[in-house]
Amino acid sequence: MSRVLHLVQVSVVAGIALFTMAQILAVGAGAFLPDLPPTNPFAEFARLIPGAPIDSISDIECEYRYNYPSIESSLSYCMHLPDHDLIEWISINGRDGVIQRVTFGVRLRYGDMVALFGQAKEQQHYPVIASFEWDGIYASGTVRRAARISMLTPISRVTFRLEDGA
Repeated sequence: MSRVLHLVQVSVVAGIALFTMAQILAVGAGAFLPDLPPTNPFAEFARLIPGAPIDSISDIECEYRYNYPSIESSLSYCMHLPDHDLIEWISINGRDGVIQRVTFGVRLRYGDMVALFGQAKEQQHYPVIASFEWDGIYASGTVRRAARISMLTPISRVTFRLEDGA
């Protein structure tokens, strides 16, 4: 009888050990495989798209807001700090009443951008900066000097701009 009891105890301990090991591996894998954004993090800011009237930002709380009228054109600027998980700040630049460029300070990865916009048309790898380009969309992030670009490459800045805008 004690032999059967011993086998049951060994089986229970082995089962608990395997279950615990599986949990540790699952949690560890999650640390290396970040989740993609469930939806497009830029979607709620769609009205800020370049080409839209600068009045689109009239109800946005700007930490900094400047209007520079000049002889040649009227320049506008707004820095917005949204309450958002993936977007830390938004910089909006306008000229002559039209939004020309919107830059988002983000916490994304290149794989997130590929899921949203497809493969980048161009990519550059400078010593510590990776940059990517889609039609009118530019993204960049800081990378280690010898790092290769991958789907896990961090993206810290995404800019949407009119093709003829600065």
